[in-house]
Amino acid sequence: MQTPYRAARRTLFVLLVASAVAATGCAPFGLSGSLDGEDLEFVEAVYFELRATDPATSTPFHDIHLWLTPMEDSCTRLPAMLDELASLRAQLEQSGLPPVDYCNAWEDIMEAYVGLEPFWHAQVRMKALPRGEDVTPQTTYSYHDETALELADAPNFDADILYYPTPDFDACAEEFSGDTSYASTAYPALAGTAEVTAYNEDESIETSLEMNLGSVDSELFSGLSTASFCIAAREWPLSFGLGI
Repeated sequence: MQTPYRAARRTLFVLLVASAVAATGCAPFGLSGSLDGEDLEFVEAVYFELRATDPATSTPFHDIHLWLTPMEDSCTRLPAMLDELASLRAQLEQSGLPPVDYCNAWEDIMEAYVGLEPFWHAQVRMKALPRGEDVTPQTTYSYHDETALELADAPNFDADILYYPTPDFDACAEEFSGDTSYASTAYPALAGTAEVTAYNEDESIETSLEMNLGSVDSELFSGLSTASFCIAAREWPLSFGLGI
Protein backbone atom coordinates (compact mmCIF):
# COMPACT_ATOMS: atom_id res chain seq x y z
CA MET A 1 0.00 0.00 0.00
CA GLN A 2 1.35 3.37 -0.98
CA THR A 3 1.75 5.74 1.99
CA PRO A 4 0.80 9.46 1.71
CA TYR A 5 4.52 10.31 1.95
CA ARG A 6 5.46 8.02 -0.93
CA ALA A 7 2.54 9.28 -3.01
CA ALA A 8 3.57 12.88 -2.43
CA ARG A 9 7.19 12.07 -3.23
CA ARG A 10 6.16 10.29 -6.43
CA THR A 11 3.99 13.23 -7.46
CA LEU A 12 6.86 15.64 -6.82
CA PHE A 13 9.23 13.46 -8.86
CA VAL A 14 6.80 13.38 -11.81
CA LEU A 15 6.40 17.14 -11.67
CA LEU A 16 10.16 17.68 -11.60
CA VAL A 17 10.69 15.38 -14.58
CA ALA A 18 7.90 17.08 -16.52
CA SER A 19 9.36 20.48 -15.68
CA ALA A 20 12.84 19.42 -16.85
CA VAL A 21 11.46 18.02 -20.10
CA ALA A 22 9.48 21.19 -20.73
CA ALA A 23 12.52 23.36 -20.03
CA THR A 24 14.67 21.31 -22.40
CA GLY A 25 12.00 21.44 -25.06
CA CYS A 26 11.94 25.23 -24.90
CA ALA A 27 15.64 25.49 -25.66
CA PRO A 28 16.14 25.36 -29.44
CA PHE A 29 18.80 22.98 -30.72
CA GLY A 30 21.73 24.63 -32.51
CA LEU A 31 20.04 27.78 -33.75
CA SER A 32 16.43 28.81 -34.02
CA GLY A 33 14.69 31.36 -36.19
CA SER A 34 13.77 31.90 -39.82
CA LEU A 35 15.84 33.18 -42.74
CA ASP A 36 14.12 34.30 -45.93
CA GLY A 37 10.98 32.51 -44.81
CA GLU A 38 12.71 29.19 -44.05
CA ASP A 39 12.92 27.91 -40.47
CA LEU A 40 16.35 26.81 -39.27
CA GLU A 41 16.49 23.17 -38.24
CA PHE A 42 19.43 20.91 -37.38
CA VAL A 43 19.64 17.26 -36.38
CA GLU A 44 23.04 16.78 -34.72
CA ALA A 45 26.14 18.64 -33.54
CA VAL A 46 29.75 17.43 -33.74
CA TYR A 47 33.04 19.25 -33.42
CA PHE A 48 36.75 19.06 -34.12
CA GLU A 49 39.54 20.88 -32.29
CA LEU A 50 43.18 21.38 -33.17
CA ARG A 51 45.95 22.70 -30.92
CA ALA A 52 49.26 23.47 -32.62
CA THR A 53 51.76 26.16 -33.53
CA ASP A 54 51.79 27.94 -36.86
CA PRO A 55 55.22 27.07 -38.36
CA ALA A 56 55.32 30.30 -40.39
CA THR A 57 54.77 32.67 -37.46
CA SER A 58 55.58 30.45 -34.43
CA THR A 59 52.18 31.52 -33.06
CA PRO A 60 50.24 28.92 -31.05
CA PHE A 61 46.59 28.38 -31.94
CA HIS A 62 43.65 26.38 -30.68
CA ASP A 63 40.78 26.11 -33.15
CA ILE A 64 37.41 24.59 -32.28
CA HIS A 65 35.06 23.95 -35.20
CA LEU A 66 31.44 23.19 -34.32
CA TRP A 67 29.24 21.65 -37.02
CA LEU A 68 25.44 21.67 -36.94
CA THR A 69 24.37 18.95 -39.36
CA PRO A 70 21.21 17.73 -41.12
CA MET A 71 21.62 14.04 -40.25
CA GLU A 72 22.10 11.60 -37.41
CA ASP A 73 25.46 9.87 -36.90
CA SER A 74 26.98 12.59 -39.07
CA CYS A 75 30.58 11.76 -38.08
CA THR A 76 30.22 8.52 -40.04
CA ARG A 77 27.41 9.24 -42.48
CA LEU A 78 28.46 12.66 -43.82
CA PRO A 79 31.89 11.40 -45.03
CA ALA A 80 30.13 8.38 -46.56
CA MET A 81 27.72 10.67 -48.41
CA LEU A 82 30.56 12.85 -49.70
CA ASP A 83 32.44 9.76 -50.92
CA GLU A 84 29.37 8.47 -52.75
CA LEU A 85 28.76 11.86 -54.38
CA ALA A 86 32.40 12.12 -55.45
CA SER A 87 32.35 8.59 -56.89
CA LEU A 88 29.15 9.33 -58.79
CA ARG A 89 30.63 12.55 -60.15
CA ALA A 90 33.67 10.63 -61.37
CA GLN A 91 31.40 8.24 -63.26
CA LEU A 92 29.76 11.20 -64.96
CA GLU A 93 33.00 12.93 -65.94
CA GLN A 94 35.23 9.96 -66.67
CA SER A 95 32.94 7.10 -67.68
CA GLY A 96 30.27 8.90 -69.67
CA LEU A 97 27.39 8.15 -67.31
CA PRO A 98 24.20 9.57 -68.95
CA PRO A 99 22.84 12.68 -67.16
CA VAL A 100 19.48 11.00 -66.50
CA ASP A 101 21.15 8.05 -64.78
CA TYR A 102 23.43 10.43 -62.91
CA CYS A 103 20.55 12.54 -61.56
CA ASN A 104 18.52 9.48 -60.59
CA ALA A 105 21.48 8.12 -58.62
CA TRP A 106 22.24 11.56 -57.15
CA GLU A 107 18.68 11.91 -55.86
CA ASP A 108 18.87 8.41 -54.33
CA ILE A 109 22.07 9.30 -52.46
CA MET A 110 20.72 12.59 -51.15
CA GLU A 111 17.42 11.01 -50.11
CA ALA A 112 19.24 8.25 -48.21
CA TYR A 113 21.28 10.72 -46.17
CA VAL A 114 19.29 13.96 -45.81
CA GLY A 115 15.86 13.25 -47.31
CA LEU A 116 14.13 15.10 -50.12
CA GLU A 117 13.37 18.33 -48.27
CA PRO A 118 15.45 21.52 -48.00
CA PHE A 119 17.99 21.34 -45.18
CA TRP A 120 20.46 23.41 -43.16
CA HIS A 121 24.16 22.87 -42.47
CA ALA A 122 26.36 25.16 -40.36
CA GLN A 123 29.93 25.66 -39.24
CA VAL A 124 30.93 27.78 -36.23
CA ARG A 125 34.67 28.47 -36.11
CA MET A 126 35.93 29.35 -32.64
CA LYS A 127 39.48 30.45 -31.93
CA ALA A 128 40.36 29.79 -28.29
CA LEU A 129 43.64 31.73 -28.58
CA PRO A 130 44.77 34.33 -27.72
CA ARG A 131 43.41 34.24 -24.18
CA GLY A 132 44.51 35.23 -20.70
CA GLU A 133 46.28 32.80 -18.40
CA ASP A 134 43.15 32.44 -16.25
CA VAL A 135 40.87 31.75 -19.26
CA THR A 136 40.09 28.24 -20.52
CA PRO A 137 38.34 27.10 -23.72
CA GLN A 138 35.18 27.08 -21.61
CA THR A 139 34.50 30.78 -22.14
CA THR A 140 32.67 33.31 -24.29
CA TYR A 141 33.82 33.92 -27.87
CA SER A 142 32.95 37.32 -29.33
CA TYR A 143 32.28 37.70 -33.04
CA HIS A 144 35.29 38.63 -35.16
CA ASP A 145 35.35 38.65 -38.96
CA GLU A 146 38.07 36.14 -39.78
CA THR A 147 38.82 37.94 -43.07
CA ALA A 148 39.57 41.22 -41.30
CA LEU A 149 43.14 42.51 -41.40
CA GLU A 150 43.28 43.18 -37.67
CA LEU A 151 43.66 40.20 -35.36
CA ALA A 152 41.43 39.55 -32.39
CA ASP A 153 42.97 39.94 -28.93
CA ALA A 154 40.68 37.45 -27.17
CA PRO A 155 38.75 34.23 -27.93
CA ASN A 156 36.58 34.86 -30.98
CA PHE A 157 34.32 33.16 -33.53
CA ASP A 158 33.02 33.39 -37.07
CA ALA A 159 30.34 31.24 -38.68
CA ASP A 160 28.46 30.33 -41.84
CA ILE A 161 24.91 28.99 -41.94
CA LEU A 162 24.05 27.24 -45.21
CA TYR A 163 20.62 26.55 -46.67
CA TYR A 164 20.30 23.80 -49.27
CA PRO A 165 17.23 23.61 -51.55
CA THR A 166 15.34 20.37 -52.18
CA PRO A 167 17.93 17.81 -53.41
CA ASP A 168 15.75 16.03 -55.97
CA PHE A 169 16.10 15.02 -59.62
CA ASP A 170 14.93 18.42 -60.90
CA ALA A 171 17.55 20.23 -58.83
CA CYS A 172 20.26 17.99 -60.29
CA ALA A 173 18.93 18.43 -63.83
CA GLU A 174 19.43 22.21 -63.63
CA GLU A 175 23.12 21.66 -64.23
CA PHE A 176 22.42 20.02 -67.58
CA SER A 177 19.74 22.44 -68.76
CA GLY A 178 21.27 25.81 -67.98
CA ASP A 179 24.10 27.73 -66.36
CA THR A 180 23.22 26.90 -62.76
CA SER A 181 23.91 23.93 -60.52
CA TYR A 182 22.70 22.70 -57.17
CA ALA A 183 24.23 24.87 -54.46
CA SER A 184 23.59 26.30 -51.03
CA THR A 185 22.84 29.86 -49.95
CA ALA A 186 25.29 31.03 -47.29
CA TYR A 187 24.34 33.29 -44.40
CA PRO A 188 27.51 34.46 -42.62
CA ALA A 189 27.48 35.53 -39.00
CA LEU A 190 27.72 39.32 -38.63
CA ALA A 191 27.71 39.79 -34.84
CA GLY A 192 27.03 37.93 -31.61
CA THR A 193 28.69 35.48 -29.24
CA ALA A 194 29.43 31.76 -29.03
CA GLU A 195 29.82 30.43 -25.51
CA VAL A 196 31.39 27.09 -24.61
CA THR A 197 29.48 26.23 -21.44
CA ALA A 198 31.11 22.82 -20.87
CA TYR A 199 34.37 21.47 -22.28
CA ASN A 200 36.03 18.05 -22.23
CA GLU A 201 39.17 18.12 -24.35
CA ASP A 202 38.88 16.01 -27.52
CA GLU A 203 35.66 14.50 -26.19
CA SER A 204 32.68 16.87 -26.03
CA ILE A 205 31.57 20.47 -25.75
CA GLU A 206 28.34 22.21 -24.87
CA THR A 207 27.64 25.52 -26.58
CA SER A 208 25.25 28.42 -26.41
CA LEU A 209 25.08 30.43 -29.64
CA GLU A 210 23.66 33.88 -30.22
CA MET A 211 24.34 35.65 -33.51
CA ASN A 212 23.03 38.02 -36.15
CA LEU A 213 22.53 36.60 -39.64
CA GLY A 214 21.51 38.43 -42.79
CA SER A 215 22.12 41.88 -41.31
CA VAL A 216 23.59 43.32 -38.13
CA ASP A 217 20.19 44.78 -37.31
CA SER A 218 18.39 41.45 -37.60
CA GLU A 219 17.02 39.49 -34.68
CA LEU A 220 19.43 37.33 -32.74
CA PHE A 221 19.40 33.66 -33.71
CA SER A 222 20.14 31.51 -30.68
CA GLY A 223 20.29 27.92 -29.52
CA LEU A 224 22.05 25.28 -27.43
CA SER A 225 23.88 22.12 -28.43
CA THR A 226 26.02 19.32 -27.08
CA ALA A 227 28.60 18.11 -29.59
CA SER A 228 30.80 15.03 -29.55
CA PHE A 229 34.35 15.03 -30.90
CA CYS A 230 34.61 13.93 -34.54
CA ILE A 231 38.06 13.68 -36.11
CA ALA A 232 36.53 13.26 -39.59
CA ALA A 233 35.12 16.80 -39.35
CA ARG A 234 38.65 18.15 -39.88
CA GLU A 235 38.29 17.40 -43.61
CA TRP A 236 34.68 18.44 -44.19
CA PRO A 237 34.01 21.06 -46.87
CA LEU A 238 31.80 23.98 -46.00
CA SER A 239 29.71 23.45 -49.13
CA PHE A 240 28.84 20.26 -50.97
CA GLY A 241 26.43 19.13 -53.65
CA LEU A 242 27.06 17.43 -56.98
CA GLY A 243 30.09 15.51 -55.78
CA ILE A 244 32.13 18.65 -55.19
